[in-house]
Formats: sequence, structure tokens, C-alpha cells
Amino acid sequence: AAHNTLLDVKSMLKYINIFIKALEYDFLEIKDVSRKHIKAIMSHQERSRDISKDRYNKYISMLSPLFDDLIELEIIENNPTYKIKKYPRIHKLRKTLSKENYVRVFDYLKKDHYNFWRYMMIFSRSGSRSSELFRLRKTDVNLTIKEFKILIIKGKQRKEVIKPINIHVVDLWKEIMLEPGEFVFSSNFYFNFSISFIIIYLYIIL
Repeated sequence: AAHNTLLDVKSMLKYINIFIKALEYDFLEIKDVSRKHIKAIMSHQERSRDISKDRYNKYISMLSPLFDDLIELEIIENNPTYKIKKYPRIHKLRKTLSKENYVRVFDYLKKDHYNFWRYMMIFSRSGSRSSELFRLRKTDVNLTIKEFKILIIKGKQRKEVIKPINIHVVDLWKEIMLEPGEFVFSSNFYFNFSISFIIIYLYIIL
């Protein structure tokens, strides 16, 4: 799993473990765990921790593949998270920059943080996620035919996909391909990427 996903799972299990003990389920054998135990743990979290409906759904989604692994290892026969109803999902509107703030950020980055500005231009026309672009090797970029190959990771699925290079940012791709390093966007850039977000936020609100 992706690094951030693993961190989320570890955090979830920390709290799950607390409520397993609170409900005195820690003496249950794994094979005896059923839907009612999972639902009781989740209900207890809703009351005690006041977790949101989205968090409730996410916990169920993270628990399910863990039980699937136990089935694969022939430790249990059934997944106790199956058929546990999730809360209806509310698709919230994304917050976007106003035209005025977009121009401010655009001009500021191009002048003072060119590498990040270049990434922003490439990213916005790539149809890819940042996590996918950060794994992109230069050997997977073909400037001649204006294409690049990325690895898409969703859960346990891995799939390579060919995507086009937008003609409006070809020159920026050519620039970055001339820079040293195996990856298109280096680990050093990833650090600067995080810092730049903080800078942008402060720049806008100040």
C-alpha cells in the first residue's frame, strides 16, 4: 500500500485496539469475530470519539482488506465487515482560488519559485496525481511522440498507463528532462513541494 495509506491504517488500528479492550473483545478468538463486534466497536467510536460519518466509512473500508488477508491465509472463513452499511457519501464542493488569487499565486511562483511553478503547469495538464508524477522516471518519458508512462496504484491493483504530454507544456517537459537525476521530479523537489504549499497559503492570507 502507499505510505500514507499505511499510516492511516496504523492510526486506525491504534484506536480500534483501545475500543477492543474497552468492550472486552480482546479475549475473542479471531474466528469468532462477527459483524456485531465490528459494529459495536464502530458505534463506540462514534459515541466516545465523535468520529465523522466519513471517518466511519473510511475505517470500515480499511478494515475490510485486513480481514480479506486473514481469509487468504486461511485463518478465518468470512469477512465480518461485509454487508455493514456505510453512511451515504456527501460529495462536497471543492474550494478553489478566486481568479484574483490565482493570478497572484501564478505570478509569485513563476518569479520566486520557478521549479514549483513549472511543476504546477505540468501537473495541471497531465491528468495525473502528484503521487504518480513523483514516481515518474525519465526513462518512461518519450518527448519524440509526446507521451509518458505512469504507474497507477489503487489498493492492491497496479496498472501502467500511457498519457499524452500537453502541447502547451512541451517546452517545460524538455527543460526538466535536461536536469540531472533518475526521476523527473526528485526527492529534493518533493521537500520543496511541501514547503511551497505553506508559502502559497501564507502568501494568500497575508
